[in-house]
Amino acid sequence: MATSILVNKLGDRRFTHYLPSTAQNAQDFAALLDGEWDIYEKVGSSGNDQVSGEYQHATIMIQDNTTKKKAYFRVYIKNTVSEDDITTALKGKTYNGVKADTVYVLNLSWVGTPSQNSGSGGGNG
Repeated sequence: MATSILVNKLGDRRFTHYLPSTAQNAQDFAALLDGEWDIYEKVGSSGNDQVSGEYQHATIMIQDNTTKKKAYFRVYIKNTVSEDDITTALKGKTYNGVKADTVYVLNLSWVGTPSQNSGSGGGNG
């Protein structure tokens, strides 16, 4: 069954609802809500459920140079990704209503699996 995410904005507050329905059915439901709303529907998936055991924790800030708005992300990424890769992937795109004119990687640290982090010589986790 399809899953849709409905984000309802009431003034300064946002409420997220996960609906086990198509986007059209979610839109019919959203018509009952007060305020503004957006609907997101899964259109596919990719990737691999096999984890290498080595990855990086990144803290990223993007800034819109015109409005001076900022948005922050904390994500886990492949251990082969560099700061330049992150900047290239995000620059010029809009996330959380903020256009990424400038991308800052505030922290990029290696993280391993729990067994790699215990004992001597482990990562920082």
